Amino acid sequence: MVFIKEKDEKLSYLAYYDILTKLPNRHMFIEKINETILNASNSPFTVLLVDIDNFKQINDAYGNQSGDVMLVTYAEKLKLFCQDSIFLGRIGGDEFCAYAITDMENAEQLLRDRLKELTEELNRHSGKPYYISMSLGVKQFECSSLVDISHELEQADERLYVDKQKKRGSIYK
Repeated sequence: MVFIKEKDEKLSYLAYYDILTKLPNRHMFIEKINETILNASNSPFTVLLVDIDNFKQINDAYGNQSGDVMLVTYAEKLKLFCQDSIFLGRIGGDEFCAYAITDMENAEQLLRDRLKELTEELNRHSGKPYYISMSLGVKQFECSSLVDISHELEQADERLYVDKQKKRGSIYK
């Protein structure tokens, strides 16, 4: 019986967490964000998408293992950034998503500034011959049972790609 319980726990973990970064995966993230929105009716809400720029170039030039190390390192930095007040997940490839109940009017700029600091710190200490940069898409709205999170995430994604288009094309320092 202990063996079956351990297997069930492992399968449950694999169903909800990204094996590489140990962050909640897309499935768990969407469950949690929907649950939070329903339970926080009329609360101000901020969702952010973070995408590592030029990730494919880094993988192609330095190999998948280097890309994996970068993902894990960046995920660790994002965990420190988010701490307990912001829920963070890896929703695919080099994309991370986070959300928080917050009514800060300047939340987008504060998040953008803090993530820029985090990325600059990572670049200073990485010892890698390439830059890591990120693009950010932020969407703020009020929680209610009428919120379509797919639509809100789509709008955040559109904003992320506007941000991405402004970036440098080269990964090299």
